[in-house]
Amino acid sequence: MGHYSFLRDLEESKIAVELVKTYIIDEHKKEGVVAEIEELGRARQIEGDIEVTLPDRKYTIEIKYDIMAQKTNNLCFETNNKKGKLTGISSTQSHKVIYVVPDKKNFYLYLFETEKLQKYLLDNDNKSRFRSVWGGDRWSTEMTLVPRETIIKEKINYKVEYINAGI
Repeated sequence: MGHYSFLRDLEESKIAVELVKTYIIDEHKKEGVVAEIEELGRARQIEGDIEVTLPDRKYTIEIKYDIMAQKTNNLCFETNNKKGKLTGISSTQSHKVIYVVPDKKNFYLYLFETEKLQKYLLDNDNKSRFRSVWGGDRWSTEMTLVPRETIIKEKINYKVEYINAGI
């Protein structure tokens, strides 16, 4: 992964979180509902990155910024580490997962129900269909690469949004 830089990736992930927060607030506003959003601290990271509070319920969202997806046309799902421990998408307790993929000056948002995504990625028949790679810090993380067109065709996600972020 020649692109890896912790500080740059951290800044880009902050942009992705702000983008998703704005998107979620706007989507609920269209329904006439006020959404409050809290970024979750380290102690609650297993639950996701943000918690959305609505008048009648709460839910959490894991946010992933996938810069390589614009070049490879795959979404990259972290699944486990070298010790065999489930990590990333496989271990999150969030209700939803949103992948943010940059596209020139705009972004694609891939929205998933976590449980459905986990079942799909961990299904043995599906696992054998997709390429698996090692990467991350010290090449200690296994990741499953799923073509973006497969995600849409097989209806793994429940929505894809193309948004103009005005940047």
